[in-house]
Amino acid sequence: MTTEAPLFLAIDQGGHSTRVVVADDAGREVASYAAPVATARDGERVEQQAEELLESVLGGLRTVAGELGGRAADVIAAGLAVQRASVVCWDRETGAALSPALSWMDRRGLPQLEAAGLDPGVVHERTGLYRSPHYGASKLAWCLQELPAVRRAADAGRLGLGPLSSYLVWQLSGGECYRVDATTAQRTLLWDRHARKWSPELCAAFGIPVDALPRVVDCDAGFGELAFGDRAVPLTRCAGDQGLVPTAYGAADDATVCVNAGTGAFVLMPVSGERLSERGLLLTLAWSGRDGPRWVEEGTVNGAASALTRAHAGDLPVEPGDGHDGYFLNGVGGLGSPWWIPDYPSRFLGDGSDPEERERLVLESIVYLIMANVARLQTAPERLLLTGGLSQRVRLCQSLADALDLPVDVPEDREATLRGTLAALSPTIAATDPGFHRAEPDRGAGERWRERQARWEALLLDGM
Repeated sequence: MTTEAPLFLAIDQGGHSTRVVVADDAGREVASYAAPVATARDGERVEQQAEELLESVLGGLRTVAGELGGRAADVIAAGLAVQRASVVCWDRETGAALSPALSWMDRRGLPQLEAAGLDPGVVHERTGLYRSPHYGASKLAWCLQELPAVRRAADAGRLGLGPLSSYLVWQLSGGECYRVDATTAQRTLLWDRHARKWSPELCAAFGIPVDALPRVVDCDAGFGELAFGDRAVPLTRCAGDQGLVPTAYGAADDATVCVNAGTGAFVLMPVSGERLSERGLLLTLAWSGRDGPRWVEEGTVNGAASALTRAHAGDLPVEPGDGHDGYFLNGVGGLGSPWWIPDYPSRFLGDGSDPEERERLVLESIVYLIMANVARLQTAPERLLLTGGLSQRVRLCQSLADALDLPVDVPEDREATLRGTLAALSPTIAATDPGFHRAEPDRGAGERWRERQARWEALLLDGM
């Protein structure tokens, strides 16, 4: 029983770190935890250890409960946000992970994707997504084909498989809750947006047993209870991380485009109904709940902070330029929307030898990719909300304002996924004002950016 004002627990399991925060009803942080998580990369393979991700969450819960002491009893509800297209296979009898956590950046399932023989138009219309090895279906197919332990568990009826969120929910609930929220189910490329359930046809195309997949439910349907200190706290909300961004700072605004820029950069624009994009963008289910679904049009830039990391490592090729002053053709992690080329060769054109010059060219490429996606939105935005780790870079903020001729607002609390998770638990938190810093566009700079972006895009397309 609570003795003071209620508290809310938010867990954000992301690609670079796990964060756990407890906040009061005004959104004030009471206790927090953050720990990095390791990622192994080998060509198209990008993976994490499922047990490490789970332990990072459990360690965060232990640490935060210890910080709260007696106030741990005031935590009344918890929410979980998870990277969307990462998948795991595990044994539902022993709880042991049978595969790595194949990251959303992993592309090893490309042969399985091609072997499925699916019509791109049918996939887009049914799922809202485009055929891509970044999504879960081909990675789960790879696990079933290549990992004997996964096949044995499937044959024995013990296999658990699906988005990383379903693995974490199952583990946190002590094996009692085998559910997945609809927002991460969509990211498997196996979920039918019309029927609101797993598609038997899509599952059959990838050789994935429908009865082994978790039950798909709304984001607010309840996901069991998790151990917190000496008591259990109901896990009442679960959703994919990016979909929480548009409502992290209040109600979704149909005049504001959100760009959450971390490992990747995600361009998110609310849409009414389910208006399917025909210009290379995704129709993404951002939330599914008692108040109905919320959809966004989404552009995906895979190479944001991940591209900067590669540039700093100095392992990206450099090709001679043709008299221009340098570009970076950014296909790090695969070229995402609106072109969807999973194996695009990233490279510098011109001078890529100086570290500062490499960073400048990579940041410019991120701006160009965001420009390409914003230009294809069904509704022209009037404002840009920039969040995530890269929003700390003043050059990126001002460049986006100039390039798009839009004011760019950066909240003082940049952790949009955590804040969105807390806002989903408490409407009062959603209504609090975090404070914003604004970059106003230099109206004379837009034309120069558009000319240079057009040249960059021509070079990008010439390399396909």
